[in-house]
Amino acid sequence: MILIIAEENDQNINGVIDWIIHYGFAYCKISSETKLILKELSINNSSIDFEIDYDNSFNQGTIRYSEIQSVWYRSGKLKLRIPEITEDHIKKILTHYFNTEIKVLNDFIYRLLERKRHINSYLDNSKSKLYQQLIAKDYQIPIPSTVVSSYKTVISNFVESEEKYVTKAIEFGHIGKFDKVDIGGFTESLEVSDLANLQSFGFPSLLQKQVEKKYEIRSFYLDGEFYSSAIFSQNDAQTRVDFRNYNFENMNRVVPYKIPDELEDKLSAMFKELDINSGSIDLIFTTSNEYVFLEINPIGQFQQVSQPCNYNLPKIIAEYLCKS
Repeated sequence: MILIIAEENDQNINGVIDWIIHYGFAYCKISSETKLILKELSINNSSIDFEIDYDNSFNQGTIRYSEIQSVWYRSGKLKLRIPEITEDHIKKILTHYFNTEIKVLNDFIYRLLERKRHINSYLDNSKSKLYQQLIAKDYQIPIPSTVVSSYKTVISNFVESEEKYVTKAIEFGHIGKFDKVDIGGFTESLEVSDLANLQSFGFPSLLQKQVEKKYEIRSFYLDGEFYSSAIFSQNDAQTRVDFRNYNFENMNRVVPYKIPDELEDKLSAMFKELDINSGSIDLIFTTSNEYVFLEINPIGQFQQVSQPCNYNLPKIIAEYLCKS
């Protein structure tokens, strides 16, 4: 059985599931909304196993560790249920205690799942973008000049009038939902004049010197193989700073691309050091003919690379999961 952990609205997994079914394998998909109850976790000198009862909106069953062949973590997290506490006088302290204990169980189950053949893990979420910048620097891959600060004075000292700058989330671009509307942000241009109304002290903000690009590169990495694309986003004012700010009336041209072997070797070494076996890499090829590393998203989208470049990544992902 192939275990898939993904949010309910993740449509990218459907093509992979079609191939899993085509190859004759059973699968089980769970999400953060799935009701999970730990039936049994057994550890002894000869074996280890667990059984978790699950209840989705469309089916129910039991996940047995011994029956899992491979795991594909896309997004979300396991949420083992805790009993409802009705006694108000101890509800707060017991809820905190139960959640602490459940977190330990969840983390242990993630560790067990990593022992199976897998693509990514919930624990990959701890490999922050700032930490990735540090590792890229260690491997002598160029990165944008970056500063993070709570103080207006520090930010003002970083920003020079003759340079171009961008600002973006430190880690998560998606903020949440407000009145059923998703709130989030892209990478945005920053002008010196934007600092005028900045408070002297605020929440830490991330700024980078804008890298002038010929084109962007999105590459999907899986177990040592790169599937890369070049995105000609600089020709459209709407996508010039961030290609994800899609112009649906005039989509960017996307073509297959080959990253130089030396850079692929360095990126592969980064994946190994980060202990991640799959992810989407964002790079910029500059007007100075230099590759600049932006980030690795362990749970990155692959269809944006697969469809325009005809890589058929859903089939490749399914074959990896189905391989014994």
